Amino acid sequence: MGNRFLFSVGEPSGDIHGANLIRALRRRLPDATFTGLGGPLMKSAGCDLIFPLADHPIMGVGGALRAIPFLIGIAKQLEEEIRREKPAAVILIDYPGFNWHVAKLSKRLGVPVVYYVPPQIWAWATHRVRKMRKFVDHVLCSLPFEDTWFKSHGIEQASYVGHPFFDDLKTKTLDDRFVEEANKIAPIKRVVLLPGSRSAEARLNTRSLLRTAAKIRSAVPNVQIDVAAFNEKIEQLVHRVSKEEGIPIDVHVGKTRELIHLADAAVSVSGSVSLELLYFNTPSVVVYHVNWFWQKIFIPIMVHTPYVTLVNLLAGRRIFPEFIGPQDNSATIAGIVSHWLLNEEERKRTTDLMRKLKQLYASPGASDSAARYIVERVLDLPVEIKKAA
Repeated sequence: MGNRFLFSVGEPSGDIHGANLIRALRRRLPDATFTGLGGPLMKSAGCDLIFPLADHPIMGVGGALRAIPFLIGIAKQLEEEIRREKPAAVILIDYPGFNWHVAKLSKRLGVPVVYYVPPQIWAWATHRVRKMRKFVDHVLCSLPFEDTWFKSHGIEQASYVGHPFFDDLKTKTLDDRFVEEANKIAPIKRVVLLPGSRSAEARLNTRSLLRTAAKIRSAVPNVQIDVAAFNEKIEQLVHRVSKEEGIPIDVHVGKTRELIHLADAAVSVSGSVSLELLYFNTPSVVVYHVNWFWQKIFIPIMVHTPYVTLVNLLAGRRIFPEFIGPQDNSATIAGIVSHWLLNEEERKRTTDLMRKLKQLYASPGASDSAARYIVERVLDLPVEIKKAA
């Protein structure tokens, strides 16, 4: 019987990374089998899902508290699976909170634990590094400075493999017909609004995004502004808020890459989409609505980095302006975007910085590097077995 891997994935982005890692592992281990928690992409890649947890993302303290009974039930199913199948390794992808419990459980049952795309504990809640030391055997880092940070905190088995987001981007092709039809509109400039992949994010940020759009329209003649909705549920939310605000907007589902490719600038909710913006060299202002408590109390105490955006973290400087808080910053954000649209030289300064950063870090290969590490360092398979794949 081949090696069996158990995944614990609880978000749409993790579903993408998990699916790519499964395919990379199968190229090396054709007889490997996969089970666990994930989403539709992992299922398509051959993972036998115990529960589609990635379809039920949880946000905020309130959401986490309400989800406790549900997650306890999922954890019991996971424990039964680990006891019954004794997988070769448990692979966690991001999703801190629940995955700490999975790591502890797996360690107790004697199964090696691999954390792929680890949570950014170096930026917030650094005390959680103790959990990483205690319950995780191998950390596969997605950002170039993370392995050094983890090793400096006593985690020797930490290795930088690259960000798997670029693996997914490399395999995707644009909808040429959509791009061609969009270009027929021939506006002077284009802006894309990105409200996030989770419904809770979209509910918090859509109103501000639409108000920003209205102000950009007032400042820039013949501008085309589109919303890239992750799914139909978010599309419906945007249309509802659009009617309430009296701000008409074009909304497209499943066309995020195309709209980013077409856009001269973006306004984006903070998240991994910033890497997509980097890949297509589209400058963006980043927003994230949090309440007063988070801005004034929680963030100053818990967050240990000057930036929240992945692009800025990679660069070590502010390339994308960030607006995190409860305030309505639509006027300021619209001013920045309008300046980019009306001043090509200013926009070029930003895109030149992005292009240099992309050359350094936006390369595919993380999934293959992670799979190679797991086969060689976690499973410790002999060379002839690896060559057989």
